[in-house]
Amino acid sequence: MSQQTQQQPGQQAPLSLVHLSERFRPVHEIKNANAQQINCIDVRPNQLIYVQDCSNSSISIPRTVTKVIIEKCKSCTLTVSTKFMSGTLEIINCEDLTVKILEEIPTITVDTTQRCAIEFDISKYDRRKPQFVWSKCSDLSAVIDNQQHIIPSCETLRPEQDANKAQFRSQFIPDDHQFLNELLIREGAGYATTEREKAESDERERRSLERLRDIMASDAARTSGR
Repeated sequence: MSQQTQQQPGQQAPLSLVHLSERFRPVHEIKNANAQQINCIDVRPNQLIYVQDCSNSSISIPRTVTKVIIEKCKSCTLTVSTKFMSGTLEIINCEDLTVKILEEIPTITVDTTQRCAIEFDISKYDRRKPQFVWSKCSDLSAVIDNQQHIIPSCETLRPEQDANKAQFRSQFIPDDHQFLNELLIREGAGYATTEREKAESDERERRSLERLRDIMASDAARTSGR
């Protein structure tokens, strides 16, 4: 009789090609590459690129794909020069990684990663701002216009938070030419926002309710005066 490993509550399930294949068909796998230069030209828009356990290698993605996941890689360079169908790049448990974003990628997540530098081509970002979400990371940096921006750790940004649970968003502010690093909080059905954005949203809602009350009071006054 086969045995199944029971996942503990709150434990993240490991990625596997079986799980990925259930969500993305097909999966283009790059695994255990060492000291190689890999140019992903034989890929299709419906494919997910899954890079795992590579070291001292350069991986280039010049063709449109659905999504890219890079996991457990060391001393690698990932160059993205195309948009993704899902707009998502995931970086998981990597070390000494350089990521060059030469096209607009709206959603970049970095998890459990040390010494990662993300280089943005800001000319590709027309409406959105370069940004990424990260958790359980150290020694992160972002480069824009050849200027390096060091991303503070959780312990520096919010020392009262649990570094193993806190999630942050680092967003480039063009007017200040700096990154704004904010703690993410969850609202309602898990929607991610920041304390600043929530306060702004609450203020807009308060003003809307005040205007509504003024309109209703004005209508009631006109009705009673007839």
